[in-house]
Amino acid sequence: MTRLNFRQKVHLAREDAIVSTVMRLLAEKGYEQMTVDEVAADVGIAKASLYKHFASKEALAAAAMEQALGLA
Repeated sequence: MTRLNFRQKVHLAREDAIVSTVMRLLAEKGYEQMTVDEVAADVGIAKASLYKHFASKEALAAAAMEQALGLA
């Protein structure tokens, strides 16, 4: 098992926060009304930082759906 360094842990924690926010916003507003700006603001990061984790709004939604399916 590979140990993660601090930077990797922070990266994964930020991705978890992003996906959790996307899941909540999708449930509240739906895909069409959710914006990338809103996701970034809710997580407390810059929009450019969000794009370091996910390339598009579609990628955000896909990650949220993958996590939701994993929970089912």
